[in-house]
Amino acid sequence: MITIRQGDSYDLYFQFRTSCGAPIDMTNSVIKMQAVNESEEPVLTKTAEPIDIQKGLFCFTFTPTDTNISIGDYNTDIQFQMSDGRVHTFFPSDVNKVGILRITKQITK
Repeated sequence: MITIRQGDSYDLYFQFRTSCGAPIDMTNSVIKMQAVNESEEPVLTKTAEPIDIQKGLFCFTFTPTDTNISIGDYNTDIQFQMSDGRVHTFFPSDVNKVGILRITKQITK
């Protein structure tokens, strides 16, 4: 689950590594996230920005505009597409689960 307070900024960093812990070069890869409502309509679509692509380090930067959506849980997944066209969903890692983006209530406006 990814939890963000409504209307907040939020940076979600992640790095791709081998099972031995070595960074993976993600040159020419694209990492995307989509969250949908109960009607399966997209409410948030983001593309991660590379921080150090050769070391597999990326960041999704959420702005108040992105997170100013209705409070609640949204089905989400994060995938990367390799330069050869292969697509891999890595969040959630369990193919039998659905990822959740939770937007929580802000206290002050």
